[in-house]
Amino acid sequence: MCKEKGISIAIEAVKEINKNGVRCTLDIFGTPDQSYVKELSEITNGTQSYIKFNDYLSGDGVIDKLNEFDAMLFPTYYSGE
Repeated sequence: MCKEKGISIAIEAVKEINKNGVRCTLDIFGTPDQSYVKELSEITNGTQSYIKFNDYLSGDGVIDKLNEFDAMLFPTYYSGE
């Protein structure tokens, strides 16, 4: 997970939606680049009740796990995506 994947855009959007009370949650999957950990920590401060970091998904359970969610966000500006 790197900044170009747009994670901070998704986090800021969910924070804005929830500014008057929690209305949605955000689950983020993957391992952040070490250069991005500090920024992620800063922008998610105080959001632990509705933003959750999860391990990278792989294998047979990926589809089942993704089916648990109502929507998926891909705010990427990573080259090639």
